[in-house]
Amino acid sequence: MIRTMLGAATIHRPSVKAKLEKAIESSKGMRSYIRASLSENGKSVLPLEHQEEISSLSDANAFIAVGEKETHFKAGDEVTVVVLERRYI
Repeated sequence: MIRTMLGAATIHRPSVKAKLEKAIESSKGMRSYIRASLSENGKSVLPLEHQEEISSLSDANAFIAVGEKETHFKAGDEVTVVVLERRYI
């Protein structure tokens, strides 16, 4: 809603597929978005350490989207990444 009020042409963030650099886990039955750093070429993504700290929000340029039925991804798996900065798409 805020993006619409600011006059943004699109309100949804684009997403891309990228290779995971480090294994991640998530709770089953709950969609989650893991703060991450997308590589300059947009081909790989690294989940940030200390997800519970607010400071990791400023370090993130992307979120790894983890579905309700997924609980574990290993390094090298392809994941869906929600891009926060336009230069990566």
